[in-house]
Amino acid sequence: MSVRLCESFFQSFAVPRRLMQPASWLGHWPFGYWLVRALKPKTIVELGSHSGNSLFCFAQACAGHHSQARIHAVDTWQGDVHAGDYGEEVYADVQSHAREHYPGMITLHRTTFDQASAEFAPGSVDLLHIDGLHTYEAVQHDFQTWRSRCSENAVILFHDTTVHRDDFGVHRFWKEISASHQHFEFFHSNGLGVLTLGPHLPKPVVEFFQAAVDPKSAEMIRQFFSGAASLTIRQAELLHALAGYTTNYHAERHLRFIAEQKIHDLQTSNSWRLTAPLRRLRALMGRR
Repeated sequence: MSVRLCESFFQSFAVPRRLMQPASWLGHWPFGYWLVRALKPKTIVELGSHSGNSLFCFAQACAGHHSQARIHAVDTWQGDVHAGDYGEEVYADVQSHAREHYPGMITLHRTTFDQASAEFAPGSVDLLHIDGLHTYEAVQHDFQTWRSRCSENAVILFHDTTVHRDDFGVHRFWKEISASHQHFEFFHSNGLGVLTLGPHLPKPVVEFFQAAVDPKSAEMIRQFFSGAASLTIRQAELLHALAGYTTNYHAERHLRFIAEQKIHDLQTSNSWRLTAPLRRLRALMGRR
């Protein structure tokens, strides 16, 4: 794995501005952020947004790197047999956060995936995230419906590739479709399949897939991003907890003390141990 690729991993992370339940996608936050930065998509579509963890990961990555990308979230915001039923407050919260922090960047399409597909021209989508109903038939249908909407070198993400319970069938479709495309799979956080449709991708993305061909590098990449996710989520939780304090001299001293205690707790935690590969990579890079 090249030093340049490692550097791109390190340089692209940011603390999430917003984390919500359900938490199953949060483990992919660092990779989602890196991918948007590396791919530089002009149009992002996600099928199934729920509380917005992936949606706002993509948006924060675009905003953080001054991207002019447009992001489209497609969901009925009424739940399904896998996500469960939830109230109107979920949609209202996603809509409010999008308007406040990403005006003009995010469009919410409160409709079905099939109905929304008619709004996109063939070849117009550069990054497609499929995370709706997770039966085999549903995922297959979503891919087939939206495949023509994707650009010739688009990247497609499939969440829940490692879930084998009940009628979840993403793993079955992923096994089929990945056999004929360049791909990579993360195993943590219910699994995330990363599929490319063409060979002419930005250099960091090309290097990512080239590195992933080697089993040792692939495992290092998996450890890097799963460990980075643990650390990133802990950082976000800490900052969000501290944000409730007022800003004055005494409060700042108190915050500093709490932060030092939290950092000590973090460094002795399992998540710190899991990110050891990340720090070893940084040390190696520093010696080159």
